[in-house]
Formats: sequence, C-alpha cells, structure tokens
Amino acid sequence: MILSVITLLVVLLIAYWWGNAGVFDALLHLLCVVVAGALAVALWEPVTVGFMLDGGFGEYAWGVTLGGMFVLLLLICRLIVDAACPFRPKVSRMLDWSVGSLLGLCSGVLTMGLVLISIGHIASTRELLGYQGWMRDPGSDAPKQSESGAPATLVMNAAAGFYGWLSDASLAPIVGNASLARWRPDIAADGGSLLRDSIEGGKGRLSTPSNGVSIVSAHYDPSFALKSGGSGAYAVLVSLKRPGYDKGAGFTMSASQARLIDGNTGSSVFPAEFAQAEQGAGDSLVRYRFSGDGSYLGSTASSEESLACLLFPATGLKRSKDGPLFLQIKGLRIQLPTPKTDAAEMARAVSSGGKQVQIAADADTPVVPASELRLDTGLQGAMIDRNGMPGSLTEDNGKLTGGAATHITRGQNAKGDVRGFFEPNGQRMVMLKCSRDTAVDLFNVNRTRKDAEKVGMNGEPVLVDDKNNIYAPCGYLWKDDVKNEYEIYLEPPEEGFTINRFRRAANSGELQIMYRIPNGVTIKLVVLRDPNKSIGEGRVVGSANLTVEAGAPSR
Repeated sequence: MILSVITLLVVLLIAYWWGNAGVFDALLHLLCVVVAGALAVALWEPVTVGFMLDGGFGEYAWGVTLGGMFVLLLLICRLIVDAACPFRPKVSRMLDWSVGSLLGLCSGVLTMGLVLISIGHIASTRELLGYQGWMRDPGSDAPKQSESGAPATLVMNAAAGFYGWLSDASLAPIVGNASLARWRPDIAADGGSLLRDSIEGGKGRLSTPSNGVSIVSAHYDPSFALKSGGSGAYAVLVSLKRPGYDKGAGFTMSASQARLIDGNTGSSVFPAEFAQAEQGAGDSLVRYRFSGDGSYLGSTASSEESLACLLFPATGLKRSKDGPLFLQIKGLRIQLPTPKTDAAEMARAVSSGGKQVQIAADADTPVVPASELRLDTGLQGAMIDRNGMPGSLTEDNGKLTGGAATHITRGQNAKGDVRGFFEPNGQRMVMLKCSRDTAVDLFNVNRTRKDAEKVGMNGEPVLVDDKNNIYAPCGYLWKDDVKNEYEIYLEPPEEGFTINRFRRAANSGELQIMYRIPNGVTIKLVVLRDPNKSIGEGRVVGSANLTVEAGAPSR
C-alpha cells in the first residue's frame, strides 16, 4: 500500500513539474527518458553478466546496473539536449499545462516503471512497503498477479511493455531477433516480486553467477506425464555449483525464479516439477511438485556440485518451429542445446540425472507371462461413446488422450466410437496386469506382498528395459466387478500411481497399469520402488521379455 501511494505521488509530481515547465521542455525530457531507458535496457544484460555478476556484487548487480545506467544515461541526455537547445519557443500557457502535463505523465510512468523494476532486482524481502506484486497461488504451480490494479504494477507493466514493443519495432536489431520482448520477457513480473520469491520470504539468493549453474542436457517428450496432470514436458538437467549456493546452505530456488523461454515468440513457462539429488538416494533424483508457495528446490550444502532436473509443461509454451530455447534461472539466461526427443533418455535424466542405474533380478523372481505384460490399447470391455463420455476425459479420433474419470458404466446403448487409448508417434502403450492372482499381485501373493510392504504404500511399479532405463506409469484402468464400473486415469492421481492407490484391486476387479514405451525397447523387469528413494532400494517383483515393436500410429 505504501509503495503504491509513493508511486502515484511521484508520477503526479513529475507530471506537474513538466506541465509547469512547458510543452517543449516536457517533450525534450520525454525523449531523453525514452532514449536513456532504451540504452539502459539494451546494455543491462551484457554489462551485468560481463562485469558485475561474478564479483561480490551479485545480489545487487541486476538492479543497480539497470537503475544506475538509466539515471546516468538520462543525466547525459539532459546535458546534451540542454546544450543543443538553449532556447525554448513560447506557446500559450494552456497548451504548456495541458500537453506538458500529459508528456510529463508519460515520463513519470516510464521513469518510475524502470526505477521500480530496478529496485525489484535488488536483494530484499518478497514484499516491498506493503506491495507483493506477483505471487504463487497455493492452488497453482505458476505465479499469478495479486495486485493487478496497483499503481506500482501499472507503471512497471507500462515501462516493460513500452520498451518490449520498441525492441520489436523501431529499435529492433538489424541482424537476428534478440529483442527484449523475445529473449527476456516479463521483466516487470521479475522486478515486481518473482526474482525475490526465494526461500524464507526472500532470505535466499535472487541471483547466481555465470559459474553457479550450467546445462547438462535438455529433453522433450510430448507424452511425458506430469504429476500436476497433463502430458508433454521439457526437462532441463542442470548442474548446480557452489558459487551459486546460499550462505550456509545449498542452491535454493522457487518456481518463480526460473522459466523456459522461446526466443522467437517470447513465450515463457515456469517449472511445474523438479527432481533433485538427495542424501541417501544414491544416483537417483527425487521428484517433487512445485506446489503452492512452500516448495523449493534445494541442493545438498555439503557437496561442491549437485544435479537437478527442472520439468516445464509443454502446453504452456508457445513454441516456434526452430527458435532458440533459453533457461532463465535467477536472472541468468542460458541458451539450451537442441532438446533430445528420445523418451528413454528423458526418463533417465529425470530419474537418475542421465546415469545408468544397474538393476538385476534374483533367481526367485517370478516371470510375468505375455498375457499380463503386453502391447494393448483396448478399453478392456468398457463401452464409451463421444456423446456419453465423461467430460473429464479427452479424446481425439476415437482414442482417449488424457483426463480421468470414475464410475464409468459399460453403457448398453453406447456406440463404442471411443475405441481405445492414444499412442503417440514412436511409442506404444504397454499394459501390466496387477490384479488378484497375477504374477505381480501386490496384495495376495506372499512374495510380492512382502516386497510391497518393504517398499511402502508410496511405492509405484515401474518397468525397466535391457539398458536399465526406467519407465513410470502413465495411467491405469480398473474394472470393478462388484459394481460393474470402470475407472480410467490418464493423468497422475493426487497420491500418484502408488500401491496405496491400487489397493482397490486387492480383492476384486481387474487392474491394468499403463505405460508409454518407445519403439525398439525390450522390457526386462518390473520393479516396485519408492520414487522418493534410490532405485537401488526398490524390489524386483517380476522379470519379462517384451520387445516393443513399432505399430501403426493412432488415428
């Protein structure tokens, strides 16, 4: 509240000042503000990264560089203009006041916008004089605007929007498209509060030096299942190094402090999930959601270097065909290599940081028969038509593509024009039967029941191929024989695809767990593992020999 009042008073004071000075002085000053702001924004990143960020000035580098250059360049522009134009033409006093005040108002908005963006890039608490700006919604993974009508928000949006427009218009680069609007979007939101949205209300670092973070690999899988729901994700595996650590702690980061940017469209998306190395997890990365405003990525303080994987929902990014991708993390923008599209490589990057984890079955491991682990896209007896399909499910050309629904009845009069599950290009749907009296019966067969008890209720059944790549479930279908109803999930339920979730199949019904597996892969093992622990602590509950052969794409 206090910051908004100060912002409004300063803008009105600037408008009054230049209205009193006259229209010609107001016009010259507005031109100086525009030129000084454009130069400051253009030089902001190269000067900060090249000279300021890697010293001991890091927490103040972004804000002081932008604000300092703007003030200095504005002073130089004023001196040049005053020397070049010592005389002012006289106009009517009414014109001076009316037009001069309007031009002064524009100067005030741009000036205060840049000043507040600069201040917002300096280490401080998330809240500034009662102004919170952009905040993470406890019910969402992405920050949202909490004070859309506040004067501070309006002037920052106006300044960022104006200079972003200039960067694509009259001040667009002659070669390439490296504009502010495309390569560093939403500087108002970053300055408004997002960059300061660090651990413990702003006590964590808001910047990282160029040697504090490096890209290990980038991946894209259009069918990757996110815990937050939906399919399709980009994964960026990063190495976090000690120069970027917080004082007395490891590298910490909120969802607000990172974004994936398409350099052609200027579209950006915040990470929805992360996987990080933890003590006791071995080579495995432990996967979490960036849920609400209390989730933070945090590396181990005792290690010199730690791996983490950021997962960005593909649906939130307006992707150009061949534009560059950037990871912006704590203000530092890094261009990504071309994302790898191998689903197995992405799964390995998320689960183990790209490392091969050795898993082996013992002599007593039961063999999963071909009838219980197979290539299958069928609905297992469910009859669904487009008109009667639950609204929470989505379909395309008669194939279910996503969503979740319970209490689905067979439908005696259903046309059955929804024929099965969608298979992305280059992948096949594999179904694992985990019902009562199957090889992987988790509740009634002594051996697998004991394995399930050792792993715990958070355990999930994953498939492992002959190269030790791990594949997590993408959905399940359960037929309740008692009620003659079906339950279909093509997105993770709140508790995940866990043993606890599958307890409904302990005594009756038929449970089919679904996986999307790339063509050419040979599945060798079924492993029960807690995703919050090392894969080495998992239990092999079945061996198999299923080769995933290419089939006709879903139509």
